[in-house]
Amino acid sequence: GYQSGVLGYPVGPENYDASKGVWWQAFQNGALMGNGTSGFWESTGPTRDRWAQLGYQSGVLGYPIGKLETAPNGTAAWQQYQNGYLVWSQATGAWESKGSIRERWAQLGYQSGVLGYPVGPENYDATTATWSQKFEGGTITHTAGSTTYQLN
Repeated sequence: GYQSGVLGYPVGPENYDASKGVWWQAFQNGALMGNGTSGFWESTGPTRDRWAQLGYQSGVLGYPIGKLETAPNGTAAWQQYQNGYLVWSQATGAWESKGSIRERWAQLGYQSGVLGYPVGPENYDATTATWSQKFEGGTITHTAGSTTYQLN
């Protein structure tokens, strides 16, 4: 959509990270980035804000490798990254979704299942070597060899 689209006008030059083979450019309302392998993808709104909190491409998710998908009613969106997804809902905000916790969430029907959307980040407890993430309807927990869920 050029300047009339979701990104608006460019606000800086094109940049290139030779070590990763990725181009990116900042726009008024986000950024566009990618390469010939993964394609070029927008990064905007609440999912971009969460990606920033996670360290952008240097963080746990890496670069986006898919477009920002929006639910037909506009109350939810998600985007695939090298190492997982960012999932946003109007009611719960934007949170990462990756690894064994995401796999279990998928088995339970994602947001349409018993747990609904994520309501917080993945957390790691070094004392028990346990990963967990809270959802609208409960919590998914992962320890070595076991991923379980508990309803609220």
